[in-house]
Amino acid sequence: GVVQAVADRISVMYAGGIVESAPAELLFSQPLHPYTDLLISAIPEPHKRGTRLHSVPGLAPDPRIGYSGCPFHGRCPIAAEVCARVAPPLVEHAPGHYAACHFTDVLKKRKTVDG
Repeated sequence: GVVQAVADRISVMYAGGIVESAPAELLFSQPLHPYTDLLISAIPEPHKRGTRLHSVPGLAPDPRIGYSGCPFHGRCPIAAEVCARVAPPLVEHAPGHYAACHFTDVLKKRKTVDG
């Protein structure tokens, strides 16, 4: 929450790499990476007082062992087989909004429907 108030641009990192980077307002209103989306849902808010905070399930990959594909695939709620094999590149999806996910379209559609 503090980052949103003080930063103009935010880059979200996972397992040592940037998975999403965007102007702060855009990142919070339309996250395009599942990790970013889960982090935002875990931010405490006054209207959530007394409820259990969301958390990101699972464990991060062990950097000593390494991994193939997307480093987040083992914890990702929308991962598919391709995610375990192929690391997605960091791609510009909108002006200044970059994300490294094979399924950014899933989050785009869900945010459009959910608001």
